[in-house]
Amino acid sequence: MATLRRPVRGGHDRSLTLPAPARPDRSLTLAALGGWKDTKRTGRVGWEALWRGWDRLQERVTGYRVALAAGAG
Repeated sequence: MATLRRPVRGGHDRSLTLPAPARPDRSLTLAALGGWKDTKRTGRVGWEALWRGWDRLQERVTGYRVALAAGAG
């Protein structure tokens, strides 16, 4: 289980507990971020799409952290 904590004005903590996605779901999500579309309906993901997805995910995480540090959250 993953717990997401979001600070809210007024000091109230709103936590959301979600089950972690299964491994195939994680790889397909990363592949989709990398531009993979499964047009041949094989379900096979290439390494290039996974790495592109990983890079995009890291960019989003970095942007989120910068926004939190700037007080935008």
